[in-house]
Amino acid sequence: MTETFNLIDEAWIDVLDTNGRARSVSIRGAFDQARELRRIAGELPTQDAAILRLLLAILHRALPIEGDDEIVEETWAGWWRDGGPPGGPVDDYLDDWHDRFDLIDESRPFFQVADLHTASGKTSGLRALIADLPANLQFFTNRAAEGADSLTLAEAARWLVHCQAFDVSGIKSGAVGDDRVKGGRGYPIGTGWAGNLGLIVIEGRNLAETLLLNLVLTKRSGDDDLPPWEASAWSPAATGQESPHGPAEAMTWQARRIRLHRDGDRVVDALVSNGDKIRVRNQHQTEPMSAWRRSAAQEKKHGEDQVYMPRGHLPERAIWRGLDVLIAADDITQGSESGAESLASANTNWVGGLRAHDHIDRDSRVTLHTVGVQYGTQSAFVETVIDDRLTLHADVLADPDLQDRATRAAGVADTVARHVGRLAGNLAQAAGRDGEHDRARAVEGAYQRLDPLYRAWVHELTSTNAESHETGWKHLARSTALSHGRELYAMAPVAALRGRFVTDRSGQPRRIDAALAYRWFTHQIWSDIPDAERTARLEKESA
Repeated sequence: MTETFNLIDEAWIDVLDTNGRARSVSIRGAFDQARELRRIAGELPTQDAAILRLLLAILHRALPIEGDDEIVEETWAGWWRDGGPPGGPVDDYLDDWHDRFDLIDESRPFFQVADLHTASGKTSGLRALIADLPANLQFFTNRAAEGADSLTLAEAARWLVHCQAFDVSGIKSGAVGDDRVKGGRGYPIGTGWAGNLGLIVIEGRNLAETLLLNLVLTKRSGDDDLPPWEASAWSPAATGQESPHGPAEAMTWQARRIRLHRDGDRVVDALVSNGDKIRVRNQHQTEPMSAWRRSAAQEKKHGEDQVYMPRGHLPERAIWRGLDVLIAADDITQGSESGAESLASANTNWVGGLRAHDHIDRDSRVTLHTVGVQYGTQSAFVETVIDDRLTLHADVLADPDLQDRATRAAGVADTVARHVGRLAGNLAQAAGRDGEHDRARAVEGAYQRLDPLYRAWVHELTSTNAESHETGWKHLARSTALSHGRELYAMAPVAALRGRFVTDRSGQPRRIDAALAYRWFTHQIWSDIPDAERTARLEKESA
C-alpha cells in the first residue's frame, strides 16, 4: 500500500501540452514544464481554475518582491522575457515545504485535518467531494460504477482542491471539536470562496504565460498571508478569521475541514465538514481574479460607506456581452477610493498596465477565460458551470478607446437582437399569437448568429485599425440583421400577411400585418445602425 503521495512529486494535475496531448504532471512538473504545457485540463473548468489558483498561491509565496511599482513591473517583465517564473526560487520554496504537500500523511495531510471525525462515526461519502456527480440526476453524469465508488489518489487530490474552492453550501457533517455543531450537524456557512466569484483567468500561449499574467504583483503576499501548508496545524474548529490577509490565503481559503479515507491505493470515502466562513464583501484588496460591483443594499445593511461584492457571471450570456464590466476603462486609473460603481478584476488591470508600459508586446494576444458556478436553491447544489473564452489583443486591456469600441460593438449586437426579436413578436401577433415565445426564440437566434462574428471581429481589433474596424462591424451586424429579418418575413404564415387588429400598450387598437412589421424593422435597423454613405446618398436624392 502506498505510504506517501506527495503532490509536489506525484503526477496528479491533468494538462494538455502545446501539441494537444493529454497527460498528468506534479506541482514541480507544472512549473518546470510550464512552457511546454498549453493549460490545465481536468474534469471541470472549475477544477482547472482551483488548481491554477493553488499554483499561483505558491508563486506568491515563493517570489516575494520588494520595491516600488516600477521595480515590481520591471522584475515581472524580466520573467516575461525569460518565458516564465524563475525556477530556482520556486524549487527552493517547494523543497522547504515539501512535507506539507503529502495527501495521505497521517499527522498533517494536505488540505485536510488528520483526526477529523463525527460523534456518530458517520462520513459524508464521495458524492460530497465530487462536483460532477449530482445527487439526484445520476443519468446526467459520466461517472458511474467504480468511478463513483472510489477514486485514485490523483483524482482525489484534484477533487479535494476543487471542494475547498467551490463546495456547495448546505448542512454538513458536524465534526467533533467544532463548537458550531448542533445536534451533530454543521449548519450552512456559504460556498467555497471561489464559488462566490465570477473568476476571470487571463490565458497566454502556454501555462508559463498564464501563470505570469495572473500573478498580480500589486497584490503582494506579506508575512501574515499564510496558505494552509505554512499555517499552524489545522483543527476541526474554525480559526475565527473571516478575511484573507493576501492573495495566497484568498486562493487557498479553507472553507471546509476534510478527511479522505483510503482502502489501499484508492480513496473510498470522505468526511466534509464546515471550515472557515469568509466575509464576502470588500475582498477586492486581496482577491485578484474577479470583478466587483458596488452594493447600496449591503452598504445599508452593514452601515459601511462603500461595499463591493463579487460580480458573478450570467450563464445565459456569452462573455462578450458582459465585456464592459470585464475591461472597464476607468478602473485602470481609479480604484475603490473613487467610489466607482464597478471595479474590473485586478488581473485585467495588471495586464492592461503592463501593456501600457510596453512590458507586453503590442502584437500580443491574451484570452479572457470566465469561470464560475451558478448554484441552485440556497446554494445547496451546483446548477450550472460557466465556462467561456474570448481572445483579443492585449492592447484592448490597456487602451480606453479600444475598450469603448469593443463595448459599443457589443451594444450594436444587442440592438440587432432586440429588433430581430421585436420583428418576430410582431409577425406572431399578426398571425394571432401573443408573440412572447417567438420574440424570445428570435433574440436567442440572433445572438447565436452574432456570436462567432463578434468573437472574430474583436480578435482583430487593434489601435491601428480601430475606426475602420468598428465601421466594418456595424456593416456586418446590420447586414446580418437584415438577412435574419428577411428570413423571418419570408416564413410568415398567410394569417400574418392578412394581419389583424391588436391592442397596444396604451390600450388602443392598431392594425398589424407582416409587411408593416417588416417595414418597422428595416426602418429601426437603418435608424439605429446608420450607414454614412447611404444617408448622404438619400439626402442628395431628396434635395
